[in-house]
Formats: sequence, structure tokens, C-alpha cells
Amino acid sequence: MKVAVTGGIGSGKTALCNFIEKEGTTVFSCDKIYGEMLESDEDFRNRILTAFPAAKAEDGSVDRKALSAIVFEDKRKRAVLDGITHPMIMKELMRRMDNVIISFAEVPLLFEAGYEKSFDTVIVLMRDEEERIRAVMDRSGLTYNEAKARVRAQANYEKLALAKYYVVYNNGTMDDLYNKALYVLNRIRWHH
Repeated sequence: MKVAVTGGIGSGKTALCNFIEKEGTTVFSCDKIYGEMLESDEDFRNRILTAFPAAKAEDGSVDRKALSAIVFEDKRKRAVLDGITHPMIMKELMRRMDNVIISFAEVPLLFEAGYEKSFDTVIVLMRDEEERIRAVMDRSGLTYNEAKARVRAQANYEKLALAKYYVVYNNGTMDDLYNKALYVLNRIRWHH
């Protein structure tokens, strides 16, 4: 069984996945797979650098900060990058998930990329916009306006039809999120 965990930037996806992993369940991260593929998959790296030569570091690797800056300012360039990386990351993710009876994956742009159909069910994290902006500022040292721009650049999860998924509201404490994660995990295990 394949379960996706998604939600906007700063919604608490990683914290929820950490809780699920502590309960002995296998959890994958698209961001981690992306990092691993940048390191070890030459074809993946070359495709990115062919499209974005300005993101090439002196040692021939991909300068992730430079790449983020290039694509964040330009929707067309972001679409080009996503078109290269998403299918390759998802293929690798599915390969890893196929070997596990029940596994979870942190998938940031699930709905934007139309990958929700690849999973048996989805956990969607919701959080107040101000809380998300603060989380992004704390994590990445961005200013309020920069963080707000990143939050608003993504899909508005409030407007998506989420009735058939598990929706978790992360507007409380970490203990509160942990209890909600356990509740959803147990329901998914029970249904499986």
C-alpha cells in the first residue's frame, strides 16, 4: 500500500513523516531522493545542467541554491525543471515503494503534478497561512515577504476537493500533531 503525505510548504509534512517513521513504518521523501539522485545519477544531473547551465557549480555538480533562485523567479523555467525531475524522482520513488508492504512518501507537489493517482490514499496537511510563513522563515532564513511569496506560489489546498483523503489540520502543538499522525496511521493500517 502506497500512501502520499502532502501539503503546502511549511505545513508540517516532515514532522508528520518523522512521527510515522518512529512508529516503525517505512517513509520515503521525494526531497531526499532528489538529493541522492543529484549526487549519484549522472543522467539526472546532466539533464538538469543541460537545461540550466547557470546552475553548474565549479566541481560540476548542481548548485541547488542557484537552481532554486533561477526557477523560483520564473514559472516557465520551474515547469521545465519539474518536467525533468518529477518523472525521474517518481519512478525511483515507486521502485522503492514497490518493495514494501505499506509505506509512506513525503511528496511536496503531489496535486500540482497530478501524481495523486499513483497512490492508494493521501494524507493532506493543512495549516494557517501565517503559521506556514513563520515555519518557512524559521527554516530557511527568508524574510516575511519572501516566505509569503513561496507559500502563495503553491496550490491553494483549501480549494482542492479533498473529501476522499485524510486531512490533518496542523494548528496546534507538536504533541497534537503526533496524536493526529498516530490516529491516521492506525486507521490506514486497519483499513489495509
